[in-house]
Amino acid sequence: MSEQVHQSMVPVKFNFNGDLLDVVSTGGEHYVVLARLCDVFELKDAWDQQRKLRDLRWARTGVFPVQIGDQVREVACLHIRSVAGWLFTLNPGKIASHLRDKLEQYQQNCAEVLADFFIGRRGATVEIPPEMRAAFEAYPALLQRLIEVEQRLAAAERPTIGSAAARLYILDALKEVARLQAATIRKPHMERALRFKAERRLRVELDFAMTHGMRWSSFPRARLGDAVLAVARILGEARQLAEVATGATQMPLRLVRPAPSTVA
Repeated sequence: MSEQVHQSMVPVKFNFNGDLLDVVSTGGEHYVVLARLCDVFELKDAWDQQRKLRDLRWARTGVFPVQIGDQVREVACLHIRSVAGWLFTLNPGKIASHLRDKLEQYQQNCAEVLADFFIGRRGATVEIPPEMRAAFEAYPALLQRLIEVEQRLAAAERPTIGSAAARLYILDALKEVARLQAATIRKPHMERALRFKAERRLRVELDFAMTHGMRWSSFPRARLGDAVLAVARILGEARQLAEVATGATQMPLRLVRPAPSTVA
């Protein structure tokens, strides 16, 4: 969601673990200057990041006139509640290796610390979509495995992920999604159909159509991080639904026979 204002704003310097971020405020809403966040991870173009985010429903972006030194410039900004989501769109394979620990640290803490400082107690004000929360919880282990497999693929100079990585990161996870969904609706015979449905959804999200030669083993190595996060979201949703269903079956229920219908 893009916003425009006409009065220039002076950014507030916010220190997060030694990195100085610029935060601007308008109408009680607070935004981080996207260029400062990009600088932290040595990303060159903040406008590319803003264009990537502006069509995503969960992302709140703005382009504001910000006072920088003696000049006022139009600056791309990201709402502090969307910082965590943006951090999880970053492909660790495209981040310098010496910055990966910092990326994980930001993903775990930065958005909450910003929210605490600027809008108060986190529990009442910070809203994280369920699918994004599932990705947060799964990410540390996925990141370590992702780094290891990317190192092996880079050493082999392979442009695609190959069959082993496809099975480890995508195919096995899709099977687990289908198993959870089938168990949730108590229809184990539908597991195969549910697996194909989950795969179609994943292919749409990654724009990786099932055409000739487009097996998962041929998925680009440079986009492996995107695939891992997409799979994590889908798997997280399936786990949440399964947990809800399990909890519901444990509740004391009293079955009541419905009255005969009087509708002709």
